[in-house]
Amino acid sequence: MIEDDPNVGEFLRDFLQESSYTPILCHGVRQALDALSANPDIHVGLVDIHLTSMTGFDLLEHLKAQGTALEAVMMTGRSSCSPDLWRQAGELGVHDILQKPIDHGRLLAALMRAVHAAGQRQRIVCLQNRLDQPAGPASPVPASLAPASPLLATTVSQQGDLSQAESILLERLVACARLRDDGTGAHCQRVGRYVRLLADEIGLPSAQSERLGWAAMLHDLGKIGVPDRLINKPGLLSPEEMTIMRGHAAIGHGLLEGTQHPVLQLAAEIALSHHEHFDGSGYPQGLRGEDIPLSARLTALCDVYDALRMQRPYKARLDHQAALRVLLQGDGYSCPQHFDPVLLAAFARIEQQFARIFDHDDDL
Repeated sequence: MIEDDPNVGEFLRDFLQESSYTPILCHGVRQALDALSANPDIHVGLVDIHLTSMTGFDLLEHLKAQGTALEAVMMTGRSSCSPDLWRQAGELGVHDILQKPIDHGRLLAALMRAVHAAGQRQRIVCLQNRLDQPAGPASPVPASLAPASPLLATTVSQQGDLSQAESILLERLVACARLRDDGTGAHCQRVGRYVRLLADEIGLPSAQSERLGWAAMLHDLGKIGVPDRLINKPGLLSPEEMTIMRGHAAIGHGLLEGTQHPVLQLAAEIALSHHEHFDGSGYPQGLRGEDIPLSARLTALCDVYDALRMQRPYKARLDHQAALRVLLQGDGYSCPQHFDPVLLAAFARIEQQFARIFDHDDDL
């Protein structure tokens, strides 16, 4: 816990101790850095935004650059939070911003989410370590595909088909993603099947399509860091809530990056960029056209199709024909310009196969 004001810090420390936590109170950035260095098992932080030597956001950026992942809940003494403050929080995957005096119930709920996310992160690190085995014999990458994406080229050249052990470990990683799925876990698996199908349609090698399918199933892994109240909210999100929701892209990327395993490298790429739009209107980076990785362009189209077909707390489900019209003609919210036109044309050629996957997913 990082709080410049000793009175506030000691009050919160005592409350958290009574709530079965074991907080380490730091009265500044230097103490916090020393504490993190001495206690590498610390993965959750309650951080004041307005510290003396730097902001809490600057501290999180510094820690991230040093390779330290901290699931953070932020505090502020200001009576309201600006959109820019919420944007920074979303980009850094912050679980909540609490206004002082701190509401104890909201604090405990935010810390529970942060602890849960930290546990998931550690499990993912363990899986990554088990997956990061030396690559097998290399096979040549077709020259026509080499420029498409360095990561896609790597997946083809480094390994053949997934081993049974790799498949089992990736299935467990997908199980983490399903924690924030549609309640049945079928959405992430359908998206993986759509991506595999679309990748085959545009002529990618089968091994490449398989890896893309696995990686696409992890596209929303970052939602494990989004509060339940936003995931399950029946109405539209406020601008502040939307900023937090959009932070799942950065959270997912942070969970998956840093591995040498090609599927997880692709998954990190997809997690970060699957909400980018071909016309540059997406997030989080506002990438445009082929600056968006092919893996993310494939996943974006497939994710939107399945989301349109699904019942959500805030919307009714659409049938296949209605979803098709939205993708090909637009509906005021989504429009064809959001998607790679080559992929959209390929989707139109095989749209009936998408419908069959959605309508007959009992085997998922």
